[in-house]
Amino acid sequence: LYKALPVKQEGEITGFRASVTDISRLKQAEIDLRESEGKFRAIVENTKGIIFIIDKNRYFVLSEGSALAGLGLKPGQMVGMDAFEVYKETPELIKGIKKALQGETFHDPQLVVQGVRDQRYYDVFYTPRYIDGKIVGIVGEAIDITERTLAENMLRESEQQLNSLVQNVQAAVIVHDADTKIVVSNIMAQELLGLTEEQVLGKAVIDPYWKFLRQDQSILPYGEFPVNQVISSRQPLIDFIVAIQRPDKDELVWVLVNAVPV
Repeated sequence: LYKALPVKQEGEITGFRASVTDISRLKQAEIDLRESEGKFRAIVENTKGIIFIIDKNRYFVLSEGSALAGLGLKPGQMVGMDAFEVYKETPELIKGIKKALQGETFHDPQLVVQGVRDQRYYDVFYTPRYIDGKIVGIVGEAIDITERTLAENMLRESEQQLNSLVQNVQAAVIVHDADTKIVVSNIMAQELLGLTEEQVLGKAVIDPYWKFLRQDQSILPYGEFPVNQVISSRQPLIDFIVAIQRPDKDELVWVLVNAVPV
């Protein structure tokens, strides 16, 4: 940095006084800062979610991310707007902002916001922003989990429909896991076995309760139990006849078993 001042004598300029200051470090710091800001801006603008900063007066000072499109917004469009006014119909979002402004890091794993065409689901983190130990606003990150949430909802509905079918089918149905433990049973299966649902769930075929007999009424070895045959062969078992010897009944219960690997 070069500075020059005129030197006057009796009102006339007789020379100049100059000084030179080395500002190399300052210029390098400015360059580094611009590069850092550029990298930050590139990351924020290209994030798949939404990054937002709100000041202590509740106004947006940054709003970026490709997921804004799901809300019908463009990057930067929210800047200067009052967050509480914009999202007055979304009290859970306002709650997160308030908590962060009070110094609490807050996580909302499933925030629902009305989008352009449908409801959108977000996993949101609210973090207080400090300068010199004082809260000056918050930084937020919202990850769009709409597709995942809808898929999970569809899976739950499918499971409920399947369970309804299993419970109402006019046949005994039992589902075993890979360790042969029972994970699903319907009412007819429970009646056939003489056990309640609570008693059936979790039982493995190695449980001493089970006593199976062949058609000649000889003891069926453990390895020949229907579920074990299917697990070992990985093939369906069709029309396998077996008798169940229940502790609470004198007569045998004969059943026709059909089983398939899942």
